Amino acid sequence: MGTNSTVRKISAVVVLSLAVAAFTGCTAETAAPPVDVFTQSGNSLPAGGGSAGGNGGGGGAGGDWPAVALPAGQVPAFIVGDWSGGEGAGKGEKLQIASDGSYRRSRTGYGVIGQGVVVADTHRIAFFGPDGSQAPGSYEYVDAGGGIEVLSFTFDNDGYYSYVRI
Repeated sequence: MGTNSTVRKISAVVVLSLAVAAFTGCTAETAAPPVDVFTQSGNSLPAGGGSAGGNGGGGGAGGDWPAVALPAGQVPAFIVGDWSGGEGAGKGEKLQIASDGSYRRSRTGYGVIGQGVVVADTHRIAFFGPDGSQAPGSYEYVDAGGGIEVLSFTFDNDGYYSYVRI
């Protein structure tokens, strides 16, 4: 595929996106602001899933999340798998990241506390919840040797989380 073909495809996507925004009346002023899903409060989860809220997240008891278009997940292979840890040096939380970029967080005694899609590049990461919320930040992966692997996140608005591969 040549450069001209790629530029044409990107241009078509941009034009289509602008047309949809104009048709729906969506502007930067009317768009919902991003929500940091790791700082949502509450102790109950909707029946349809949940956000990645560190304290249980979610939007009240019962019901499903409204339909929200999530980005396509994209993660490096070395962060795919099951991880155990939590906020700061906390523990009792399990993070599962699949190769398609989907994720699920669960906590001992609470069950699933978050799920959605992860998008990551070499240093930045963002978790997107089914309600459209997002938690952007940076991450670091360390292979400490001896079978010990550490994955840590520093979220732009919610501090530090650390996990070890299980």
